[in-house]
Amino acid sequence: MRSFRKARSQTRRVFRKVFAGLTVVALLCGVLALWHETGSNTLEADVSLLELGRRHLASAGTECNNSETGTLGKVFLNLLFILYAFLALAIVCDTFFEPSLEQISDKLELSEDVAGATFMAAGSSAPELFTSIADTFGSQNSIGVGTIVGSALFNILIIVAMSAAVTPKPIKLDWRPVVRDVSWYVAAIGIFVLFIINDTGVCTYVDDENTIIIHNATCNELETDCSYSYTHTNGTDMFVSMADDTLTCDVGLVYSFEGAILVLTYCGYILFMVFNSSILGRCSKNEIKVHDISHSAQGNQQGGEQNPKANNGANDDDDDNNNNVNGGQNEGQGEGEGGDKGGGGDDDDDDGPWWEVPDSLSGKIYFFISFPLVALLHSTIPDCSNEDGRFHRWFISTFVMSIVWIGAACQLAVILASEIGCILGINAIIMGLILLAAGTSVPDMIASMIVAKQGHADMAIANAVGSNVFDILLGLGLPWAFAEVIRGNPVIVDRGNLKIDIVVLVITVILYISTLILNRWTMEKRIGVVFVFIYFGYIIYAILVEAKEA
Repeated sequence: MRSFRKARSQTRRVFRKVFAGLTVVALLCGVLALWHETGSNTLEADVSLLELGRRHLASAGTECNNSETGTLGKVFLNLLFILYAFLALAIVCDTFFEPSLEQISDKLELSEDVAGATFMAAGSSAPELFTSIADTFGSQNSIGVGTIVGSALFNILIIVAMSAAVTPKPIKLDWRPVVRDVSWYVAAIGIFVLFIINDTGVCTYVDDENTIIIHNATCNELETDCSYSYTHTNGTDMFVSMADDTLTCDVGLVYSFEGAILVLTYCGYILFMVFNSSILGRCSKNEIKVHDISHSAQGNQQGGEQNPKANNGANDDDDDNNNNVNGGQNEGQGEGEGGDKGGGGDDDDDDGPWWEVPDSLSGKIYFFISFPLVALLHSTIPDCSNEDGRFHRWFISTFVMSIVWIGAACQLAVILASEIGCILGINAIIMGLILLAAGTSVPDMIASMIVAKQGHADMAIANAVGSNVFDILLGLGLPWAFAEVIRGNPVIVDRGNLKIDIVVLVITVILYISTLILNRWTMEKRIGVVFVFIYFGYIIYAILVEAKEA
């Protein structure tokens, strides 16, 4: 786990600079498009870029079904602020949230397995969780569900694919932890599907800006149209025509007890991880060996003399697995050391205080774009990551404030992504499936790539599949468990665009495990090629289906 945390720290540099570059592009395109479409003569002469941004954020979340708001410039500005929200998520999770979780785990004296399944999983999947919360208690258009489903597809296909692409040589995997994690993932999908498809004859209708749930809806033929009847709160019988845009009849209702079942299932997953020694004991030993390789070169050199039992007690299967891991690790480690010794540039950019201007050009660009955000975060969140710092013991405050900022950033991303979908006529689930899912999962992808390049293929795959279990069981279950209690109504899930996504989830799991079996549990580059084609093929299909329906 130590090497994985170190890899995550390295990935943030790449992630931040990539998003800084995308932010520059979105900013320029947005301002130019907005200026062109609005007309420079209609803007005040002294209008500033900050004023444009302020006006745009002030109008975010309003109705977009009119020509005044449905502009290309607004789409680009929405993308700009979404990228900035993703940047905030990356900074908060890496600089503040994860160090606070590590300290909490240390204070509670949790083992690596329990810490990884609870607090560390929460650290890597916090964006998905808070996106789901923002959707459940905010927009309520199922964009959170789309983000979770899209993130699950991204994790099991793209993260595993990119991890396979960077492995220095084919690495043999231990099949038992893979089967363990996939089994729990399939169980999570099954429970999720059961809860959203068990409602029949249910429709929703917006009446006086309130969403009305129509139970036992019956179709009554009125002339040539089909209408659904329901009883209004005032006691009168009402009819809703299928021609009404606010009527939706392919929905599922999720109640608080069903959300609680998802949360309890996740608790069972943690207990399984802790107490199933027949599976976990073997995995823990392998992980310890990998960590020893990574962090104790001297121990490797003297291992034959100091620990002969460790050298002679392994069976043939262990030898094959460890030889492959060692080979990949030595190569990856050599590259890493070479990069550190000859690096300079980018690596040095993160060594100094956050207010120092880096030396590299990319570092300078990122610094000036992110400085207002970084300064605001450091001003409001205690930094407990420095053991010698004055806020090292303030990890509870760091944890709480990090949650506040993650929630705010996810809420902003959900609102703006929903507005983009409204302007372009794209379903909210598709926006979550493509845009929000990728944005919240890219940091995990880069981290897994670095871990896999170092030879830790098992850790990379465990991160991908384990995050999916967390996302479905806790990312959806936690907000669903409290939604009915707080709002008084169950969660409404639009099933129309989720059916094919769920089928794809199941198919990807089958293809994932089948590919590994056919490849004799060996991670190599050709696996990555197959998974990438599957993912982008599905994305193209989803876009075409949405375009056809529009």
